[in-house]
Amino acid sequence: DAANHTVTATIPRIPAGGSVTVTVTGEAGLFEANSRDFTASAVSAFADANQGNNRASQKVTVKNKRVAVSLVLQPVGDYPTSGVVTVSGSVECVTPFRHNTTFMHMVDYADLVNYASWSAKVVDSRVWAGSNCTVTVRSVTAPDGWEFKGATMSEQKLTKVMGDTRVEHDVAVQFVAVAPPLPLTGGVASDWLYLAGAGVLAAGVAAGLVARRRLQARV
Repeated sequence: DAANHTVTATIPRIPAGGSVTVTVTGEAGLFEANSRDFTASAVSAFADANQGNNRASQKVTVKNKRVAVSLVLQPVGDYPTSGVVTVSGSVECVTPFRHNTTFMHMVDYADLVNYASWSAKVVDSRVWAGSNCTVTVRSVTAPDGWEFKGATMSEQKLTKVMGDTRVEHDVAVQFVAVAPPLPLTGGVASDWLYLAGAGVLAAGVAAGLVARRRLQARV
């Protein structure tokens, strides 16, 4: 009975002294609650002298299982000796129930190098068992003087997650070669331009003074 969430069956005959075992098998993640109680009842259709044993019931508690999703960062390519990498992302589950969460973590790049990979960091510990989820990870900031190369976003699909799960994300960085600014745009090049201009002006003034003295000497 789908409306009342009940299952009814008739056992035509149980021999004297016999027994019947009823087994109920369920699937996790079908209701959005930590637990739910069920009651199994049996009633005899025949009356006898002892009415005390014509009915029996058993209460059963079913608990939904929660699983955790962890993130592992993998360093790829060049390795700066210091600096912080920031990653952020989300865990989005669509079935059997919608479940969304976001995360952001900062990790020193030297730790990635020294340990070859970042220790698994739990990004969500309340995913329903049996869920279908998408884990999205984005590289947000690179160490000073470095920039990300290649893809900075990864996406992993999790299908019917029944136990704690790990996902991996590659962190690839490269050194940024800073070129000097063009003239008249500010920065070091503009300083040299100003110095050169001052030098030309000083040379012009000196030449003018020399020419004036020579003119005065002739007079």
